[in-house]
Amino acid sequence: MDEQLLALAEQSAKNDLAFLIKAKEEAKKRMKDDPSPENIKAFERAKSAVESEAARLQAAPVSARVYKTQLDAVAFLKGSGFKVAKSKFNADVKRGKVPRNSEGHFEEGALLGYAAANLTPLSSVEDRAASEAMVNRMSADAELKQFQAQRQKLKLEREQGLLMPRADHERDLAVRAQLFRNEIEGRDRRTAPKLVELVVSRLAALDGVPPEVAGQLRDAAPNLVPEVTEFLLRDSGDLMDAWSSDRAFVVELADEPAGDAA
Repeated sequence: MDEQLLALAEQSAKNDLAFLIKAKEEAKKRMKDDPSPENIKAFERAKSAVESEAARLQAAPVSARVYKTQLDAVAFLKGSGFKVAKSKFNADVKRGKVPRNSEGHFEEGALLGYAAANLTPLSSVEDRAASEAMVNRMSADAELKQFQAQRQKLKLEREQGLLMPRADHERDLAVRAQLFRNEIEGRDRRTAPKLVELVVSRLAALDGVPPEVAGQLRDAAPNLVPEVTEFLLRDSGDLMDAWSSDRAFVVELADEPAGDAA
């Protein structure tokens, strides 16, 4: 805290409680940032100055100004450099935080004592609001620059052939999936007759199987192929669907507008 500034605040004959409170808050901030003996001493002096001024105002003679209504009292506090809303002042009056004289009016000293304990100087509020606005602007600018950089990176990768439109990528996946399904189904249809023939021949060759029974098995073999084929296709279909997010592979060959890069 600037010693000359503090001395000026302490020696001021004019009522400037808001100024003293602001000086105390600045001294408090400096003490927190650097708790040196000098800063601690400066804060104690500023705090003492506020307390002394508040006590002096509360002990002011009867000739001090008196405000009959809450609106007048709020206007006085605002004019004295404090941030206060009518609703807050009314609530504090109801809670007994704002002293009144015997006639129910608000005296100047009592109002300033109330302000010292419960209100914030307007200058501090404005400084904080300006600081928050600056932080918000800087944050928004940083996010915008990050978005622009990401967009430029995607554009460069697309030009280099590292990216492709999402629609093209999805269509390529669908085509590959359908080709894979067709290959699996073709294998199942080719495998079914071979599987039936293998099983029938093994059964017919078993010891003790009469020749006429073996002949009947061979004659029935062609009728078993469709059933075995259906079984293999169904089993493979279940396996394929397990790898598909929508439980089916769909091929869309119609032209689509290029979407976002995948």
